[in-house]
Amino acid sequence: MKIGIVDMGGGYRGVYAAGILDYCMAQNIRFDLGIGVSAGSCNLISYAAGQPGRNLKFYTEYGLRKESAGARNFFHKNTFLDLDYLYSTLKQFGWGISAGLSGLFPQLHGILCSGSGCPDC
Repeated sequence: MKIGIVDMGGGYRGVYAAGILDYCMAQNIRFDLGIGVSAGSCNLISYAAGQPGRNLKFYTEYGLRKESAGARNFFHKNTFLDLDYLYSTLKQFGWGISAGLSGLFPQLHGILCSGSGCPDC
């Protein structure tokens, strides 16, 4: 029997799924297929790369900065969450999907990801 996992994302709600995937890595729980949408794609990429804690660090260190989310963004950029800032920060500080993923996919046999407005995903 084959087992898959779907991470639907949902912005900051993705931190919960990131914790679940970290637990799965710690318990050596593996899936045959991962399907991720938006933040869920980022979570699954870290899972597939075998990098526990990577997304939690991102959510807590970058995602809570005033530049990434808040009323100021809403009024000046018409969006609460500034994905341009988040993804440029990821890239600038080596958090992009190419950073440290030489052992990509030890956890998954297949992965399907979809982003939402992320030019680097």
